[in-house]
Amino acid sequence: MEKLILELKQRKCEVLIGEGSFKNLKDIIRGKRCFFIIDKIVYERFYSTYLRELIIDLDHDIYLIDCIEKNKNIIMVTEIVKMLSDKGYLRDSILIGIGGGIVGDIVGFVASIYMRGIQFINIPTTILAQVDSSIGGKNAVNISGCKNLIGTFNQPHFVVIDNNFLTSLPKREIISGLAEVLKYGIICEYGFLNYIDKNLIDILNGNINIIREIVKRSCEFKINIISQDEYDTSIRKILNHGHTIGHAIESVTNYSVYTHGEAVIIGMYYECLLALKLNLIDEAYFKFIYEILRRFDIKFDNSILDEDRFYEALLMDKKNKSKKISFIFPISPSKVEEYMFSLDEVRGFKLSNYHF
Repeated sequence: MEKLILELKQRKCEVLIGEGSFKNLKDIIRGKRCFFIIDKIVYERFYSTYLRELIIDLDHDIYLIDCIEKNKNIIMVTEIVKMLSDKGYLRDSILIGIGGGIVGDIVGFVASIYMRGIQFINIPTTILAQVDSSIGGKNAVNISGCKNLIGTFNQPHFVVIDNNFLTSLPKREIISGLAEVLKYGIICEYGFLNYIDKNLIDILNGNINIIREIVKRSCEFKINIISQDEYDTSIRKILNHGHTIGHAIESVTNYSVYTHGEAVIIGMYYECLLALKLNLIDEAYFKFIYEILRRFDIKFDNSILDEDRFYEALLMDKKNKSKKISFIFPISPSKVEEYMFSLDEVRGFKLSNYHF
């Protein structure tokens, strides 16, 4: 097991990584009353092997989530807050989220508002959550069809990343998580992008040793960025690469056609394509990225890119300023920059002319 430390101005967050790291939770929460928010599928799959031993003797309650994007809303938050109140949870209690990004968003958001803030622990069980959403303190829910419109910055006190939870992930979930891993290769380290390219088959086949390595290195990249910009005012924006278009695609398709990672992979293609068209990168670098993205064989209906709803969704991106849409474009290997465009300029790119 390895321990990484995210040093923040007010406190630190410890990140434990490795098979079996889940066992450390008993020592972390000793003497505390805990409220568990758990993905239903994870609960059913791992109760007998991991969860039962941990929670059976604790003074605790469990709230199970059907983890689909439309359930990540203020109604669910209100239900959990009411349950916490009815059961008498106080400010010295701990919320523990076990699941993917939806669970992490809900537990972090509830922890930030219940009694003006209580401690919480993230236990991510997908690659996507382990390499990205569980670290950094962004917590939000959806409203009016807009993704993550209501949210807070609230850092977990611990993130416990046990790679054993990944052993039963379906291939589609692995691909979804690899979107964020690939993003680090584009925005942080070209050598890491090469490493992913060379080991992609083994990663997709679930090679735990390689997966452990890409999870650890991804966490290191994100921790380095968050430690410089906790509240997303400067360098942290580079983590949005692929997400401007990706989030809009998710919104237009009602979060029911593509996983978050699939949408981001499509978004990375189009944002890298725009970088090429704007002469920010050369053909060779674009082709290298494109060939990696195409290996995931995601089928995309690019007619979405002609819909007014798509452009409306782009306008709602939280990084936008002065009615200009924010994009994070690669400008060279291991380097990206933010570019802003008006809606008319984005329409002028005619994205639907290009097929992923």
